Amino acid sequence: TFNAAISACGKGAQWQQALSLLGIMQNTRSVPDIISYNASICAAGKCEQWQHVLSVLLVMEDDEPRLDASTYGAAISACDKLQQWQQTLCFLEAWQSRDLVSDAIAYNAAISTCAQSERWQPTLCLFKSMQREDVVPSVITYSAVVSSFKNGEEWQLSQLILELMRSSDATPNIITYNAGVSACEKHTHWQHAVCLLEMMRQYDSVPNVITYNAMISALGKG
Repeated sequence: TFNAAISACGKGAQWQQALSLLGIMQNTRSVPDIISYNASICAAGKCEQWQHVLSVLLVMEDDEPRLDASTYGAAISACDKLQQWQQTLCFLEAWQSRDLVSDAIAYNAAISTCAQSERWQPTLCLFKSMQREDVVPSVITYSAVVSSFKNGEEWQLSQLILELMRSSDATPNIITYNAGVSACEKHTHWQHAVCLLEMMRQYDSVPNVITYNAMISALGKG
């Protein structure tokens, strides 16, 4: 069957053949279903062909098959790789509107996209949405949220997120601390940067070159 052939192409990292078979289905009486589309998305995703993943997803929206959690997860991951934060939010909203349960992986990808695009407001909204839905934030979540504040004026929020993290089951790592130090460095709050450095030592997190460079910059600006 077409679905089996597309799945086989995905396993063999033959994404071009998978999309070609999907195109043949669309031009014949063999109507693609959710399995066909998800297998094509999986094939393109495995080969990091994120633009092609989004292309398939746009076709799916026109054909209106019943999209599932796997589809939306692939969509959000593709947007994350392409740093399309607005499209990420649209897919996540569509996911939730279908009463499908959002998971930590989807939220982390969406938060990462917004954070990398320096959009701290949607990043923070997504973080709050996770908490409302009882999706447990991970170290990856907290680190991305903290990093979203480094180029804005809301550096205090990065400190608040770090406080929340320490009161949770997630332990800050070097990436989290470096994001916090960088946020302080950008806005010349060297005292808070020093406090974070002391906190790193207290919690056995070893500073690295990035940490010290940010600290030197913060002290120089102060």
